[in-house]
Amino acid sequence: MVPFQFTVVNNGGADLELAEVNTQYFRGAVTKHLTVRSNDPEQPQLELLMTAHLVPLVKISPSTTAVLTVGETPVTHEFTLERNEGRPMKLVQVIANAPYLKAEATPLPGGGRYKLTVTVSPDAPLGRSMAPVAVWTDLEKCPSLTLVVTVDRGIISVPPMLFFGVVPHDLTTPRQAQVTILRNATPFHINSVTVHDPHLAAKLETVREGMEYRVNVTYAGGWDAGRQRQTLTVTTDDPKQPVIEIPVQAAVQAKIAHASPVAIP
Repeated sequence: MVPFQFTVVNNGGADLELAEVNTQYFRGAVTKHLTVRSNDPEQPQLELLMTAHLVPLVKISPSTTAVLTVGETPVTHEFTLERNEGRPMKLVQVIANAPYLKAEATPLPGGGRYKLTVTVSPDAPLGRSMAPVAVWTDLEKCPSLTLVVTVDRGIISVPPMLFFGVVPHDLTTPRQAQVTILRNATPFHINSVTVHDPHLAAKLETVREGMEYRVNVTYAGGWDAGRQRQTLTVTTDDPKQPVIEIPVQAAVQAKIAHASPVAIP
C-alpha cells in the first residue's frame, strides 16, 4: 500500500487529506483520479490526478506467468527473481502446487538474485491446466510471491469455458460465444460438436485443417431465470482424447413484470 498526499486549500486554510492506493498488482506508470467534494458553494467539487512510477521490490523476469506445452518429455522454464537495486534477499521456500510440477531455486552471483527453474512432467493432465508456484522470501514488505504456470498437453480449448455473461430473460438479439480447439503437434480432426440443450446451437468451423477449429455456440432465448449450466461435447479422432467436454454457463435475469394499465373513469 503506497500513500499519496494532496492538499485542498479553502479561504486561506488548508486541510491535509491522505489517499491510499493498493499497489500490489501495479507496475510502472500508474495514474489515478480523485474526486473531492466539499461544502464550498463556489467550488463544490475538485478533480485531482495522482501519478506515480511503481518499482516492485522483487523484479521477476521474463514475467510472473509462463505457458508451457508438454509432450512425451519434461519441459522446463526459468524465472529470474532479483531484489531491486541489488539489495539482499533470501528465498525461504518454494512450492509448486501441482503434482506434475517441480520448482527449484538456485542463487545467482551478485546477491539478492535467484534462478527459479520450473519443470513440467509428461504426466500433466490432458488439456489446459493452471498451477501456482508459491515463493516465500525474507522481506518484511514482500513476504510472498506467486508465479502462475499454464500447462498445455494434447488438445486444448481456449477459453476452457463458454460464458454468455448476464443475459436478459426476454432476449431480442441472439447471443454468441466462441471456443477454439487446437493442438500444434500431431494433427487431429473433430468428428462432431453437440450441445444437449434445445436453446443452444453449435456450429463447427475449420481454421487450420488438422490443427485448429472454432465452435460457435448461439443462444436465441428460452432459458428460465437464474444460472444456467450446460455442456458442449466435442468428439475427435484422437484415441487419447476422444471426448472433450466444455462447460457452458450463463446468468439469466428475472423476467421484468410490466404494470397493468389503470382505467381512468
